[in-house]
Amino acid sequence: MNIHDYLRLLRKTWRSVRDSGIYTTWRRGVQWWVVRADAKRYDHYVRRRQSSLVDDRYIMPKLDFTPRISIVMPVYNVPLKWFERAVASVEQQIYSNWELCVYDDCSTDAALKDYLNRLEGMDSRIKVSFGHENKGIVGATNAAITAASGEFVAFMDNDDELSPDALLEVAIALQDPTLDLIYSDEDKIDTSGKFCEPYYKPDWSPELLLSGNYVSHLAVYRKTLGDELGWLREGYDGSQDFDFNLRVSEKTNKIFHIPKVLYHWRKIPGSTADDAYAKPYAYVAGQRALEDHASRSGYSATVTQATPGHYRYCRKTPADLAVSIIPLNTIQSPNRWEHDPALVGGTVKLEFMRLTDSNLPLSEKLNDAVLRASGDVILFLSPSISRLSEEGIRALAEHALRSDVAAVGGKLVCRNRIVQAGIVVGTEHDIGMAYKGFHRMDFGYFGGLIDSRNCSAVHSSCMMCNRATFIDNGGFSNEFSDTLFDIDYCLRLHQRGLLTVFTPHAEFEACSFSMAPDDNDLKIFKIKWGHHKDPYYNPNLNQAEPNYRLGNFA
Repeated sequence: MNIHDYLRLLRKTWRSVRDSGIYTTWRRGVQWWVVRADAKRYDHYVRRRQSSLVDDRYIMPKLDFTPRISIVMPVYNVPLKWFERAVASVEQQIYSNWELCVYDDCSTDAALKDYLNRLEGMDSRIKVSFGHENKGIVGATNAAITAASGEFVAFMDNDDELSPDALLEVAIALQDPTLDLIYSDEDKIDTSGKFCEPYYKPDWSPELLLSGNYVSHLAVYRKTLGDELGWLREGYDGSQDFDFNLRVSEKTNKIFHIPKVLYHWRKIPGSTADDAYAKPYAYVAGQRALEDHASRSGYSATVTQATPGHYRYCRKTPADLAVSIIPLNTIQSPNRWEHDPALVGGTVKLEFMRLTDSNLPLSEKLNDAVLRASGDVILFLSPSISRLSEEGIRALAEHALRSDVAAVGGKLVCRNRIVQAGIVVGTEHDIGMAYKGFHRMDFGYFGGLIDSRNCSAVHSSCMMCNRATFIDNGGFSNEFSDTLFDIDYCLRLHQRGLLTVFTPHAEFEACSFSMAPDDNDLKIFKIKWGHHKDPYYNPNLNQAEPNYRLGNFA
């Protein structure tokens, strides 16, 4: 790091302290150093991988469907060396059926203009057009799209790079010709040329998209769908892609994730890749895009910025919300919550259920309690949870009330350490608690502890379900006695198209926590779900423990 890097770091630190406080900034700093520990290993891995792709021994797979992919690239006064590298990364694609549509938005740099004038003659697949007035990023991108003749369109910034196999991987995915949107993982390239900060994303997670534009790059869209939507909208500069992705998600669920880094953002001073605070207007536009989405979707929701690029999308819950609370054992009386001062005099109508004192398995006792309950939603709680809050209950209910949600879980902490923030299913140890042991104030991997997101399952120690949905889908399976029925429930309903949600906006304190499964239940679970690969935990991340560190690939 040089003096300029240190100065930028100081500026970002000051902004973080100003917006989030000293303690949160310190926790983020700790995580930043953890990420840096993986940086050298990751850079070596990318270079080895790229070398293998351009090796003469690389065998191009045979494809039955080879669509043309149009890469649209608006250009404006970009440093020539970065633009040349961007173009070169397209020319070096293994997959050959592409075209590059460049639109110059009235650049004033003479060297850049000269290169643009020569560029079209270098390759017949490159189209260059020149604007007569500065249109801005939205207008320039839309102008570039008018030259596109491909069946699919990819967005690319004028200083970024593609991996050599980027379009090949997209073409392989498009052997399913029904797909409308394909997106990949991404990383960044610093000014010294090192690859860093890989973002290994989940498969399609509609809840995460409402917390921020995680789809980002590389994203490839069916052109007829983009034409129908009118592509990018004016007035959303800086978040134009986010607004477009939200509108795409309203029209299709034919969305596919490629779990490979195919796009490299350039970290240069003044870019959001280098400094999230560089373009504050972008986040105002992102908030407005989410508000528009809520209006189009018929939701009554408020949107606030949590931190740059991350949002709190809060759906309104009924004023007379009725919640039935069910404890996880027969010994515990729910009276400790019934007289909780945080709930006394609140607007939520609470019903405190008790389990029958019988020899039935816990799963069947809970099912019986649900049938006797009258609430709109059911909140299963561990007796170790010491205190509830109406705010937390409503944060869970805003998801549980939805017809497309199987279950929702909150952030469960014990002595300031996280014990539940969603469950990962399908790693080396079959079941793992996401972010277990992290501090409650941690930011998480790319915001994983401040964003609402989809996950494979949540634990019944803090789990809310829509009562009607729970009953209609048979409740907890009696295959399991006292453990794992909750995870089985989430996975069964996921197969039927319903979502499980983790929300950090419902945080509860537990005196203690244990997830040790019954041996027989675990045996049944492995037989039933041993094949499951978690769609929300990227296979490139650590499979030994779901801590969102890089895996052993590098």
